[in-house]
Amino acid sequence: AVLGGWVTARMAPRSPLAHAGALAGVMVIFALGDILAKGVPEAAAHQPSWYGWAVALTGAVGALAGGWLRARQLKHAGVPASSLERA
Repeated sequence: AVLGGWVTARMAPRSPLAHAGALAGVMVIFALGDILAKGVPEAAAHQPSWYGWAVALTGAVGALAGGWLRARQLKHAGVPASSLERA
């Protein structure tokens, strides 16, 4: 998740943290699909009840951390703050 957030922020033309936040949102949406699938017997038999919540939380936090790392790299490289802000 951290690598995915970093790559997303690296590919962003501006506002890298906002793009990493969008990735975090997508990861949470996909994890919610897993959480809601617990009513299906086949899905419930293969994973513990806390797994979906753990994936949602660690995925979102990891993606944001990767975006933050990339934004920090850009800041230390002297990239103007205006290109780091939300457009």
